[in-house]
This record gives sequence, C-alpha cells and structure tokens, in this order.
Amino acid sequence: MISPITRRLLRDWKRLAHAPAQTSYHVRPQEANVHLWHFVLTANGKPGSGTNDICGSEIYGMFFVGGSDTEPMVLMRCFTPNACFPANKTVSLTHLAPLLLGQGLSAFLEHLQRVLEHADNSVAKESNATYGGWHNTSFANTPGAMSGVTFDNQPIGSVDRFTRAWNRIMLREFKLQFPALYAQFTVTAQDRALVQQWAEANARREVPSPRPARFTFKDHSPATTLACDSDSHHSKRRKLAKP
Repeated sequence: MISPITRRLLRDWKRLAHAPAQTSYHVRPQEANVHLWHFVLTANGKPGSGTNDICGSEIYGMFFVGGSDTEPMVLMRCFTPNACFPANKTVSLTHLAPLLLGQGLSAFLEHLQRVLEHADNSVAKESNATYGGWHNTSFANTPGAMSGVTFDNQPIGSVDRFTRAWNRIMLREFKLQFPALYAQFTVTAQDRALVQQWAEANARREVPSPRPARFTFKDHSPATTLACDSDSHHSKRRKLAKP
C-alpha cells in the first residue's frame, strides 16, 4: 500500500513531468520501490571557450522517503564525488522533510543545489580557487596540477568533465535511470584516464573495512521497505573497462 507521503510526491513528480523542460535537476522514482528516488543535479555554469567544453558539474544520487506524515524520514546518498556530501555514505536529511513534503520535489532539489554551491564557494575562499563553473570551486587551482585543477589534493583536470565521466563509467544505474542525460556526454580516453587516476588515488587513502559496506534504507513504517543495498545492481560500481 502506497503511503500518503509517497502519493504526494508521485503527484508532484507527474506535475513536473508536464512542466516546461529545465536542466538544473532531474528526478524520478525507482520502479521497484516508490520510496526511493533517483536524482541528478546538473549545474548551469559559465560557457567555456573550447568547442567541447562542458559547463558545470553533474551530481547523481538517491534519496529515500519513508515513515509517516507525523514522523517522516529522509535519507540520501550521493554517488558522484562532490564538495559537500561524502560519496557513497548515507546522510540523514530528515530535517528537510517539511520542505520536501510542504513545497515539493522542486524546492527540495533546489535547496540541495544551494547547499552544494555554498560548500563550493566556502572552499574556494579558503583555497583561493578560481571560479570555473558551478561546483568547480571546490577543486583548487594549484601550481603543477593537471589542467590546474585538483580534488582532495589529487590532480584530475576538468571537474566538469570528471563528474560526467564518473557517472557514465563508474555508475551503471545512471544510464538505466537517465538514458537521455547519459547520451548528452561522450566519454573520451582522457576522461577515462582522469577517472581511473582519481579512483586509484582514493582507494589508496581508504582504510579497509573488516566487513563490506552495505547501503540499506529501512522504513520503520508498517510496510517495511529495504532498498539500496550496495551489493545489488542498483548502486554497484562498474569496473573500469579498457578503452
């Protein structure tokens, strides 16, 4: 049985589907579990000078909405590296439940965009980074870095291309959920090398866990729902294929 919260969000989603097209965010429910929503925050950055320049980052994630009208629960996980939320870690956004349920999906996603942008601007001020598009400011321009851009002190080149390449190389679910968006960007050999470089550098910094990480959202409402197990195909990363 679909809860009143889920019905409300589904109505809002259908309304957005018939609204004029916009490119700042994309959202859709998962077919097998309507408590779970996939989203993409797509930046509107300044136009680049090159013919193949991409402006602004592309952040893919999922959020879970459960509980009841009196005790709602909102959990989120980002799969794309970014300056605000830890990648592949569950974050509670229950404090934003009144915004989501009261003003709808648009207000909720626009709020997430502002939070991410604020984090970027804060990092930019601390690192004296040069603004290069929404979400670029967390990647400081430092001497000797590849293309002048680094992430967590690791040189990766253009972050706009990096985030898009990451979503298409590492996250198979991105293509399944947003095929039209997936087709708007073509991964090059250089993009693949940047993603592999960052992934390998990040893996060296991580401390091995005695147990494999699991990504499970549990709804404690009468109709208990388990979703987003990291061992399932929904959030499992793809191995880097050789070009």
